[in-house]
This record gives sequence, structure tokens and C-alpha cells, in this order.
Amino acid sequence: MRKFLFTLFSTLPLFSAPSFAQQDVPDGYPTEYSKIIDAAKTEKGLVIYSNVSTNNWAPFLELAKKRYPFLSIETTDEQNVWEKYFAESAAGARTADMILTFAPERWPDFVQRGQALDYKSPEIPHLPSWSMVLPGVYTAAADPFLIAYNKRAFKDKTPPMSMADAVAALKADPKLKGRITAYDPEVSLGFAFWSSWVKRNANGWSLIEALGPAMRPERSAATQREKIATGEQALAIFTSGAGIKVFESPAVKPLVGWGYPKDGTPVLFRSVAITKAAASPNSAKLFLDLLLSRDGQMAFAVGGQTPYRADIKPGEAPYTSYSAIVKAIGEENVIFVKPDASLLSGSDEFMARWNKALGR
Repeated sequence: MRKFLFTLFSTLPLFSAPSFAQQDVPDGYPTEYSKIIDAAKTEKGLVIYSNVSTNNWAPFLELAKKRYPFLSIETTDEQNVWEKYFAESAAGARTADMILTFAPERWPDFVQRGQALDYKSPEIPHLPSWSMVLPGVYTAAADPFLIAYNKRAFKDKTPPMSMADAVAALKADPKLKGRITAYDPEVSLGFAFWSSWVKRNANGWSLIEALGPAMRPERSAATQREKIATGEQALAIFTSGAGIKVFESPAVKPLVGWGYPKDGTPVLFRSVAITKAAASPNSAKLFLDLLLSRDGQMAFAVGGQTPYRADIKPGEAPYTSYSAIVKAIGEENVIFVKPDASLLSGSDEFMARWNKALGR
């Protein structure tokens, strides 16, 4: 687990904070919002359990500190947020004021157990209805899963932008066998979007079976990115869109290309909620509302997350946005992977067929 206590300012590329007076009630918010601001000033720090890295958090945290300089904000980057929160809250120990993570199969249980504060954000009128699927649970980012490829491996060739394209590329060049990586569905996150993709594609299993013997799944998008950049792997199927920031960096862009799978791009909700056990609930409300605002979404986008508000148009965010995804592939080719308790149903049958396709 990595902790990040934000205390310093840095220079933000591609984004500048709005020109409002510190601690003013945001435009369009009710005047009584000042009570939340005043109450937050009496609280002792804000703790956020997340699966977001310190680098990804940094631009938004700078905005938060400029807007609310009295907030002391601690974030983590870890995978066991649920077990940690439940153990600490049951013991009455200091725990997370907010949780921000993927885990679409876990959020319904969190809400059912009464652990999400059903807070009504003033930003609700500006958010798409599809982004709010559970009481008190909001979407912090709508991150796509991509196809990425090593440019040298596909020099003078059209890179695959669908599973069908990948099968055709393998048939044309058998040397790609063993050089195709995919996000592993043995990880619950991978299963969530692979199973969602198969449900949307009538020929999904036939494509997986055709490609399976050539695939080398990975459990980490970071590992996928590294292997595509070095050329160890030629093609990555379903790698996290949070990596676009890496792919577009000066060091990596000459090596790696990427795109949205045209036969269905999974878009996963990176969900966020204030916890019932929050010791600083008012600080959490300020943080959440800022994150959901247009300025907050744009700052989060500088860190590599995908903003989804309708008032963020294609090309406005530094890397991508939901509107840019829709413009590229059409809304009919977006596959939402939302919080859903049934997402892992049928996993044993799915994995048996998957392993057979890969020759395991």
C-alpha cells in the first residue's frame, strides 16, 4: 500500500484553476453550502482509500488544495480497500472518509450494508443519469479499456482495432503467436469487462478461441504497457485507458499506438462514495463535489483519468473523455461496466471455457 499526503503545490500542465476566492460557495450551489465549508474547517484531515496512483491524483489534489487550503488530504493506492475499511470501521478505528475504486462487483454489497452515505451532490443536475447507479455512489471517471500495439511490430501494416482484426493479423503473421497480451479475466476486474464484452458479441467466443493459443494474459495493465513499449509483446487487448497518459508521453509515443476496440470498448466506472464511518464527512462532501464538477473532472483528466460530463467536449480533455470515445466509435459500441452484484455470476463456466481456449 502506498500513501500520499498532499502538502505541496506543483505546476499543472494543460489546466489552470478557476479564478474564485478561496472558500467561497461555488457558483450555482445553495447558500447553505457555506455550512458544509465551515464544518469542514473543524475536521481533522481527509482520508481516501483508492486504487489511484500518486501521480494520477496529483493534479486534482493541487486543485483541491487551492480551493480548500484548510484540507489535509491523505490518499492511498491499494487493492484491499474493502477488507481494510470493514475491519477498521468494525473496530471503531480511524478509517476512510471516502472510497474510490473500480471493483464493480463489490459496490452493491457496500451500499446494501449501509456503508455509503447517501449524499446528494449539488453537481447531480450536471451528471449523466447513467453515471449514478447506486444511492450515494458516484462515478469519478469512466475509463475505457483499449487496444495498444507496438509500432515497430506493425510497421507498414494496419494495426488491429478489434478482436476480429487481431485474429486476421495472427493468420497473416503467425510470428505474432505468444506476442499478444490480454488483461487476464482471472482478475475480477478483467472478468467483469471480458464477460460483458462476450455478451455483446455473438461471435465473441469464436474470436477468443481463434486467438487464445497466441495470447499471454497479464494481471496488470502496467505490465502490459511495459511489454508493449519494449516490444516483448506486439499487441495488447483490453489495457487500461488510464495508461493513455503514458502512451502519449514523449518517451513512449514513438513506440506505442493505441485505439478504442471498434467491436466494443468496455468503459469501467471508477466509483466513489463517502463512507458511513467517515470522521470528516463535511471535508469529504467538499472533495466529492469538486471532483464531480467540470473543473474537478478536467484536473482529474490531467492525471490520466477519463472525464465523462457532457459539458466536456472531444478534444478539451488532455488525453481522452467519454465524448471523445463516443465520437470515435459511436455510443452503440460503448460497453458500460457498472457496479452490479451479478457481474461475477457464471465465472466458473467462463473461466473453464477461457482456459480451454488458451490451452491451459
